[in-house]
Amino acid sequence: MALTRLLALAATAEESIAAAMLCIEAVNGKGGAIVGQVQPQAQARTPAGDA
Repeated sequence: MALTRLLALAATAEESIAAAMLCIEAVNGKGGAIVGQVQPQAQARTPAGDA
């Protein structure tokens, strides 16, 4: 149970970091940021789903 919770928190943290990076890059005016961030977010959800 604790391991599952840790994995879920890690995935959430990864998504939060990716989202924050997306916002920063968007503010900086880099249009390619959206395409670059879609895949890492999808991968971040996978460990929590498997656990």
